[in-house]
Amino acid sequence: MTMKRLFLFLACCLAATLLGACDPKEISVSAISLKPYSVVLTEGETTTLVASVYPEDATDPTITWNSSNKAVATVDPDGVVTAVQEGTSYVSAKANNGVMTNCAVVVESVVKAVDMGLSVKWGSCNVGATSPEEYGNYYAWGETATKDLYDWSTYTWCNGAESTLTKYCLDSYDGTKDDKTVLEKEDDVAAQELGGNWRMPTMEEAMELMDTNNCTWTWCTENGVNGYKVTSKKTGNSIFLPAGGGNGGIVGDGLVYVGTRGFYWASSLYTDDHDSNEASTFAFGSSWIKNGGCGRCVGQSVRPVRP
Repeated sequence: MTMKRLFLFLACCLAATLLGACDPKEISVSAISLKPYSVVLTEGETTTLVASVYPEDATDPTITWNSSNKAVATVDPDGVVTAVQEGTSYVSAKANNGVMTNCAVVVESVVKAVDMGLSVKWGSCNVGATSPEEYGNYYAWGETATKDLYDWSTYTWCNGAESTLTKYCLDSYDGTKDDKTVLEKEDDVAAQELGGNWRMPTMEEAMELMDTNNCTWTWCTENGVNGYKVTSKKTGNSIFLPAGGGNGGIVGDGLVYVGTRGFYWASSLYTDDHDSNEASTFAFGSSWIKNGGCGRCVGQSVRPVRP
């Protein structure tokens, strides 16, 4: 081989080597590891998932996050998972080449279902509360949001007065007659706030709890809060109903009877007086327990139930 040809040969080899160095072979993601690989959260809690790609020198280590059930849990681009409501969702970490792995996210309700041996299970705390001793939120009957003023002028289901009802009305004298007596799901705050099978109790279910053949009611103080400890004679399990009083309407302006009485809504109208502006309620003081009716515009506590 002549010197010229040798020089050309070496030049071509060097060029090929340099071109290869400028265009390295792509290294694909072959696996993804998630920590933790499963997690249990309470509604409202957050946690951060950490994804590691293999091999570590993968050309494109980009991860895309997704939740299989966003009504249960959501995930942001950084892997931060937020628990929304009770249920199970699978949060996935996916590489751009399609390699993927999942983390099982189980979300538990803040409100626990307590088996009292009755026709339904009773919630461990009021709607809006995170512990049995908290009063929780106050709601007018058939409303699903709190507000500053509880009276007929602000009530959702009327036109500013108790004689102008627009829903759940049995007599045209009280407003627009529709013969609805039981809250529909969209107007049941327990169903809307807690989801799943949670709902407000019927009056029959409340009276079942109040029946002293089924449960013992003991006035007491739990963590500085007055109320009734209700203990099942069938299962021995207990719930605590705090004396949160009531808000506005016919019981007075603003919060009244806090610490001395409790007022809890049931899901039906109170029809014993043949009008539609009262709804069924169960109430108590330190020496009495009773059921009856109360103006629908009043803010009261709600204790949820479920099958």
